[in-house]
Amino acid sequence: MKQITSKQAEKLALMDDNKLKYEIKFCQQDWVIQNARFIADIETKRIDKTLFGEWPKGWKAQMVKDSAEAAKAALLSRFLRDECKQLDGAIWLGNWQMIQDLERGAA
Repeated sequence: MKQITSKQAEKLALMDDNKLKYEIKFCQQDWVIQNARFIADIETKRIDKTLFGEWPKGWKAQMVKDSAEAAKAALLSRFLRDECKQLDGAIWLGNWQMIQDLERGAA
């Protein structure tokens, strides 16, 4: 096992672009479901397209922004849960392949 920093953990968690893209799509679907009522009201012009200033660039831009943040947080959380152990605030990586990637400077 090797102790890593939070920056290294984040870099390793977000290393696979395909996982990140999939997670972003999943988060976008979830975001639309959660905000369907507001989206319907905006699209039928019953309320302001910025949701009274809550979504300054509109609902689509807000969805992209929120989904990207949620996807990164989900991947980091899953990485910490599955690949690492956290003891006394330190992050310990147990995956030897990822440790070798870190030592080679790939991540």
